[in-house]
Amino acid sequence: LASTPAGGPGQPQHPRRRRGGQIMASYSRVPREEDEEELLGSQQRQLELQDRHLEDLGASVTRLGQISLGISEELKTQNKMLDELSSDVDNANSAANMINRKTKELIQKSGGIAGFVIIIVLVVILLVLCFLVFYL
Repeated sequence: LASTPAGGPGQPQHPRRRRGGQIMASYSRVPREEDEEELLGSQQRQLELQDRHLEDLGASVTRLGQISLGISEELKTQNKMLDELSSDVDNANSAANMINRKTKELIQKSGGIAGFVIIIVLVVILLVLCFLVFYL
């Protein structure tokens, strides 16, 4: 062991050891049995704490897995409902297109718009007359 001044002249000297070009303090204290027991106890507590954290993490992962399965089932159900709705909308659209086409054909066969308006007016007059006869 070499002794070198710690902070210059007049400063107390401390034992130091050279290692790889660095000056490091030398500790000659031998660990006591109580220190080792305290260290082992601290390590044991840390392991127990880590175990509890891992158990909590495992429980959280299990819950997340169950939630994701529930979401997956819900998405499957909603996809089926959307497919059925899409099919119903397509059927309703086809029916509306067919009714439009037949209405146009009927208007053309009945003499165009003028003939169709006359038919509508006559139907309204018929309904008014029926109302007057039956309810007055």
